[in-house]
Amino acid sequence: MKWALIVAGQPPDDLEAIATAAGSDRAAAPRTAQAVAVLVSEAATEGLVVVGTDADLAAVVSFMLSAGGDLPVALVSGGDSDLLAMFGLKRADVVSRLQTGARYRADLGHVTIDGTKRPFVTHVTAAPRTILGSLGRSGDVAISTTRGSHRGDAWWVVACNTQHVAGRTIAPKAALTDGRIDIQVFGGSVLERARIQRLSKRGLHLNHPGVWRRSVASCAIVAPRHWEIEVDGNPAGSGAWEVAVVAAAFDLWI
Repeated sequence: MKWALIVAGQPPDDLEAIATAAGSDRAAAPRTAQAVAVLVSEAATEGLVVVGTDADLAAVVSFMLSAGGDLPVALVSGGDSDLLAMFGLKRADVVSRLQTGARYRADLGHVTIDGTKRPFVTHVTAAPRTILGSLGRSGDVAISTTRGSHRGDAWWVVACNTQHVAGRTIAPKAALTDGRIDIQVFGGSVLERARIQRLSKRGLHLNHPGVWRRSVASCAIVAPRHWEIEVDGNPAGSGAWEVAVVAAAFDLWI
C-alpha cells in the first residue's frame, strides 16, 4: 500500500523510516482539514498514516469523512496510546505492519461541549479540576440515556469507545466496533474511591456498588462547572456535555 503521512507536531527522528515503511515519498503533511482533503483526493493515496496522538487520529478521521473519503487510517503514536493498547500494540508494531496489517471497521465518537462538537476515538472523561484529581471534592452528576437515567454524587465520569484510559483498563467490556459508548459514573467515599482505583487497573471494578455503568449509542451528562472535561486526554472545557457514536465510521489499520 502507498500511504500518505500526516505528521502532527514535531516530526519524529525516525520519520524517514516510517515513510519508507509506508511506501510514501511525502515527508510530512500539515494537520489541517484542507490538507487531509487534498490527500484524500489524490489517486495514489491508499491510506493515511497519522504520526501523533489518539486525538490527532480522531481529528484526521473527522476531516477525512467531511471530505467524503473512506481510506484506512493507521496511527504511529509518539507516546503511550490507549487506542493501540486495545490491540496490545506498540508504535514499532504498527510501522512493521503497514504493508501486512488488517482493517477494522471502527466507531468514531463525538462529544458536544457548550455547543462545540469534536471527535474522539478513545474516551471522554470529566473530573474535579484540582491537583488531587479524582480525590478532589465530588459533585452532583446527572446522566440521561436511552437505557435509563442516573443522578448522584460522583467524583469521575468516563465515556469510553475503547477499553483503556491512561493505561488503566477502565472499560473492559468496551469495543471499538460495537456501535456503543461505555458510560461509567464513579461515586462513593474516599476509602471506596481508593479501592475502585486499585480494581480499575485491571478492569475488576464493574461490580463495585460505587460504579454505575451503561453501554449506549448516546447520552447527555450534566456535571459541576468546576469539573474539567478531557477528550482523548486533552483538556476541552467544562459543564454539560453530550456524547454519541458513529458506528463503523472508518477503517482502522492494525
